[in-house]
Amino acid sequence: MKIIITENKLTNSIYNYIDETFNPNNMDWVYGMDDGEDGDLVDYKENKNFLIFFNGDWEGEEDSDSVFHYFDVDFYDKNDSSHKPFRDKTPILEVLSEYGRHLDTMFDNHWHEPMKKWFQDNFNLPVKTLSTYYNYENYN
Repeated sequence: MKIIITENKLTNSIYNYIDETFNPNNMDWVYGMDDGEDGDLVDYKENKNFLIFFNGDWEGEEDSDSVFHYFDVDFYDKNDSSHKPFRDKTPILEVLSEYGRHLDTMFDNHWHEPMKKWFQDNFNLPVKTLSTYYNYENYN
């Protein structure tokens, strides 16, 4: 028996899977922090162009269940030529840790477009580029 799944049906199925996996009602966000002058870790300041989305209560960047990082164009310095490739890709949604790994394992890269749409639908923020950030060493 041969079954044909259209691209639209696959996209809708992945979108629905994402919608069941992530619950925006249990999520909140905080501004990410910039290092102080000369990389000084004492003088942190909020960066309104870097959002951290998390599940549950915020207990700091290391101890919270962070799900997404969101980078707006002004996160990257327009006067630094090395930042241009990143600025061109913004806004960027980065799916973190086991969340990104799980979606990559389930759907390869076919989940990127449905995730962009889901994020825009739920948080009203545009997404041009989607990436993942997880440490492969922890999963071998």
